[in-house]
Amino acid sequence: MEEYTPTWLEAMTTDSARAIAKLTGLSHTTITRASKTATPPPGVVVAVARAYGHNPVVALSKTGLLTPDEARPCSHEHELRGFSKKVLLQELLRREAAQPKDL
Repeated sequence: MEEYTPTWLEAMTTDSARAIAKLTGLSHTTITRASKTATPPPGVVVAVARAYGHNPVVALSKTGLLTPDEARPCSHEHELRGFSKKVLLQELLRREAAQPKDL
């Protein structure tokens, strides 16, 4: 027997399309159409996630619109590795110059 897997929308709420529409500000036809597709419009997914207190990035990942790697939080350390030493030193100098001088 095949196990039931809820759709992306059912995973967030069991409310009617009209109730979801009221919370999100979208039309109930937009909600209905989006609920019947495997790859719903990202804006609809984000609006529903926000309305029901879900993380929009996780919701986008569960619909397949983002990969798990894309949905993973970035670390500043990882981002900094992409900058050259010159750029990092220039930023440090800029910050030092912008700080008020000690009296």
